[in-house]
Amino acid sequence: MSQESWAIKTEKLTRDYPGVTAVKELDFSVPSGVIHGFLGPNGAGKSTTIKMLCGLLRPTSGRVLIEGFDPVTDPLKVKRMIGYLPENPPLYKEMTVSEYLRFAAQLHDVEKSNLDAAVKKAIELTNLNAVAKRLVGNLSKGFKQRVGIAQAIIHDPQVIVLDEPTSGLDPESVVEIRQLIKNLKDKKTVLLSSHLLHEVEEICDTVSIIHSGVLLANGSLQNVRERYRKHSQVELEIKGDCPDSLLLEMDFVQSIVREEKKIILQLKTKDEKRDAIVKHLVGAGVGVLGISRIESELEDIFLELVKAGDKHE
Repeated sequence: MSQESWAIKTEKLTRDYPGVTAVKELDFSVPSGVIHGFLGPNGAGKSTTIKMLCGLLRPTSGRVLIEGFDPVTDPLKVKRMIGYLPENPPLYKEMTVSEYLRFAAQLHDVEKSNLDAAVKKAIELTNLNAVAKRLVGNLSKGFKQRVGIAQAIIHDPQVIVLDEPTSGLDPESVVEIRQLIKNLKDKKTVLLSSHLLHEVEEICDTVSIIHSGVLLANGSLQNVRERYRKHSQVELEIKGDCPDSLLLEMDFVQSIVREEKKIILQLKTKDEKRDAIVKHLVGAGVGVLGISRIESELEDIFLELVKAGDKHE
């Protein structure tokens, strides 16, 4: 993939604090037009990295490129390209939603002639029409989060960075915010920092996992699953009887779980062995109605990578 197709790219990005290195030679990239999950346990270096991406913190060494530009050498250009939602949005509670978004647009140097159009578009994209004239301070947390996203996109940036955008929301608001983020796909590049692994699996195309400031994995969800899974799982649908003893004759079968008419096999290898399984069962007179791979859970991969990272510290 050519450099031009990367919306975000870091090169040996490092940030030191007195007595500790928070981010260590981080190399990761985010393609244009995707939703990218940025994962790591508390203290992993996510917030420090995000601040460097947004030009709010200077790297000790290495560099960041946003659409090919460095926040250190081209700070204003990069900040115009980025929309940022911190975990605690900087909202002015005494303003109405429209007033606040107009103020945010002015801070982002939106041209005076475009202010009304920019506010209207941001309100429509974030479904804030019903509360546009209400005071921000009187809104529910879900609506406040939408206002936070609206201020992040008010200046039509190419890259949007969202730090824990669904944290602390009720289930209905979580669903609405996730859908809002999905709607930004293809139009924008979104970097989503989250500790909710199922959230990343649901809405992200690509992912980076960091731990103790070190990159553990980076790529599409599918590639990360394929590369880092240690075992395969397959689901069998059979006709008639199939005793465990017959399945265990295959030396690559580690464990067996039965769920009604389906059998789930945990294998000892990454190879799914589907052809070998079908051949063995059909040869023993068992009718195989279907066999399919079960995708590795991102949570399992995440825990394995973090555990391995702890061992190497």
